Amino acid sequence: MQRWFLMVVLLSLFVVQTGKFAQAQQLSGDVLEEFRAEMQDFFKFTSSILITFTSQTGVTQGNFVFSSDIDEDYSLKVFKAPLRYYLVPAENRLRPFVTLSYGHARTSVTYRSADYYPEDLDVRDRDRSRTNSFGVKTGASWEYRPGFTLEPFLGVAYSHIEYLYEFNTRFMREIIELFPELDRDAYNTTVDLYSVSSGLRHSLDYPLGPGLFGFDLQYVYQYSRPWRSKSSFVDFSAHSSFLGTTLDYELPTGLNLLDRELSIKPFVSRTDLFGDFNKGMHLHHFYEFGMNLILDVGPFRNLFSRISLGGSYITGENFQGWKFGLTFI
Repeated sequence: MQRWFLMVVLLSLFVVQTGKFAQAQQLSGDVLEEFRAEMQDFFKFTSSILITFTSQTGVTQGNFVFSSDIDEDYSLKVFKAPLRYYLVPAENRLRPFVTLSYGHARTSVTYRSADYYPEDLDVRDRDRSRTNSFGVKTGASWEYRPGFTLEPFLGVAYSHIEYLYEFNTRFMREIIELFPELDRDAYNTTVDLYSVSSGLRHSLDYPLGPGLFGFDLQYVYQYSRPWRSKSSFVDFSAHSSFLGTTLDYELPTGLNLLDRELSIKPFVSRTDLFGDFNKGMHLHHFYEFGMNLILDVGPFRNLFSRISLGGSYITGENFQGWKFGLTFI
């Protein structure tokens, strides 16, 4: 996800020049095509990650860190606010629904410059992004047997990604002075995308001992394509999917809050990543371990019947994070 490879390409261009540069230059055709191909992959993989995290409610949210052996760790912060409305009361076994969602993500990493200028040794460039996604999803929750629920759904989303780069090192400032078009095309630019997704979720709630054992399996496929960008390098389509598996156990505490029953629900989940989502994160799967406090508030205007407050720890290959929040179920 880092743009370190761009600095390597630009370094090779910079070193072959001699003396000071009095005016801007143009990239040669071969170099430009190679650079364009690299940028296509960069935008494709990063947008796939950011859109999936912000527009898909089945993917976790929170604060995450991607560890790196050669540079500073890469940070990702994700916030999502979904709102589901059921078209029929809870007594019905087949309940069509509409879900509106908003997601926001921020990323940040700093780079050491090439060791070309001594004054750059203690200076770092800063690479950031901001993503906002708005989505709508429609589907139906069908309890085909007591405790067994099947949920197909289809969704669309619009996402706006803003890439921001601070040229703090002399090396990168001189590169941009030499090739000013790269500032808009590769570093400080925006991408607007639309996404279409489809998925299927199956859940099981089975009485076991004093509590309720739960098993949840969800698969989602997502297709994304940009429709507008400041960059002339943006022209791609992204195909991503994930498989989420969750085991939980809900146990009544025997306590009441505001005359409502209070339960605890520890859980463990695994998310497997496929397609461009996998390639962009260099991550095949990650695990989540957490605990929720559940308050049964009864049906509230076909929106929710329970409130969940909890937190979890997320870990994967060179990837870890945490979340804490409130969820309406």
